[in-house]
Amino acid sequence: MPLWQQDNFLNQRSDYLKFSCVSFDIFDTILFRYFRRYVDLFEVVCIQAKSKGMLPNTLHPDMFMEIRLKSESLARSKKYKSEKHREVTIYEIYEQMPAHFGDLSKVLELEIQLEIANTFLNPSVCSLIEYLHENNVPIVLASDMYLSKKVILEILQNLNFPIDYIKNIYVSCELCKSKSDGFLYDIILEENGLQASELLHIGDNYSADVCKAGEKGIQALHYDVIPSKMNYDPLEREELVYGKPLLPELNSIRRLSASLSPENDFWFAFGASFLGPILSLSVQWVLEVAEENNIKNIYPFMREGKIFTKLLKQSIENDKLDI
Repeated sequence: MPLWQQDNFLNQRSDYLKFSCVSFDIFDTILFRYFRRYVDLFEVVCIQAKSKGMLPNTLHPDMFMEIRLKSESLARSKKYKSEKHREVTIYEIYEQMPAHFGDLSKVLELEIQLEIANTFLNPSVCSLIEYLHENNVPIVLASDMYLSKKVILEILQNLNFPIDYIKNIYVSCELCKSKSDGFLYDIILEENGLQASELLHIGDNYSADVCKAGEKGIQALHYDVIPSKMNYDPLEREELVYGKPLLPELNSIRRLSASLSPENDFWFAFGASFLGPILSLSVQWVLEVAEENNIKNIYPFMREGKIFTKLLKQSIENDKLDI
């Protein structure tokens, strides 16, 4: 069974082929980040930039994150005053950063490179895209984003996404229209010669991807696979105890795995979103220790040995290790 048919959000519809075109949101729909929140990227930017001498050593990552967010807000406000829309590029955002930080062009490029390095494809949505392509349904992508189409293409190509399946990519910062204001949908409809009833849009943002599409008469599927909270997440208790999230880099994949639960089966979701990641990371640690110490044989004598053996063999094969 194709992955999209196992996805509890995507399998809510079975009539995809009746549409003349399907549009997809990009971030948090096709692409996921190795961060719990997208703003967590800014903290990593600060840490790496300081290590490379691009930012003052006294600048705390939390402070840089706040400055980066305020700079974006300021850039959008200025854009609205001058051009009556709020769509800005990453370059316009960095123009609002404090001048005393010095030359921020290298920090800007570092942020772009970290965006590229810290994304991965959603296999469920890619499965649906494959299905649509095989059945000759045109596909377009649409994003409210400060990154350029060129950068988004680089991210997708870096992940071996089939770009040739995509008819066009619409990015708000280049078109000065967004899904959030609804006008980006007008461009999609006009450029593709579509009536609103002929387009289906899929995305994670309820306001921009569902409500605004609906206002244009476009059917939409709310792909809420990365909610702020899961129905049951054992790691939330650990976050309360330690004051910070555990395994934030696995947040997206844990929630995606849980969404593949047949008929919302609790134990499937528990295994996919909690036990699976914990055991996989444990096996990864064991293999790292084995490699560092030139250990060639591993014997998992324990109650869970059968599970560990399967995971060990799979990881050894995938990483082509000599163990």
